[in-house]
Amino acid sequence: MNSFRAFSCLAPLLLCLIGCGGSDEVAVYPVTGKVSFQGGSLSGYRISFVSPNGDGAFGVIKDDGTYALEVSDGRKGCIVGKFKVVIQPNVDLKSMQESMAKMAAAKPGAKGPPPAESKVPKTFGAAATSPKEVEVKTGPNTIDISI
Repeated sequence: MNSFRAFSCLAPLLLCLIGCGGSDEVAVYPVTGKVSFQGGSLSGYRISFVSPNGDGAFGVIKDDGTYALEVSDGRKGCIVGKFKVVIQPNVDLKSMQESMAKMAAAKPGAKGPPPAESKVPKTFGAAATSPKEVEVKTGPNTIDISI
């Protein structure tokens, strides 16, 4: 009987402790903006914000030049911090699958398909060489980028 009383007293405490566990999910904040290149847009290009440790977010630039970022788990937004801006031609999944199939069927030692052509300077193709740095802050962010 004493063990039952002890359990009945401890059970609510244990339930509270179980319910108080914190989330490991890092907060993301909305990031939208417009990318312009020589007065026009880079419709269909991919924009990525990349931190020094590789974290970040990505989005696709729409016909009107606007973008909205999301993180790899699909949440809309980006974590807080400083990021290098990377802009690359966006490769759709079907094209990528076709290229992979061609490479798999190719003879050993054959060269793969050439990289997608880019209108933007090559320096924007990688975080290590990108000259553009931005900062995402707590709350909604509008970050326009002109190249």
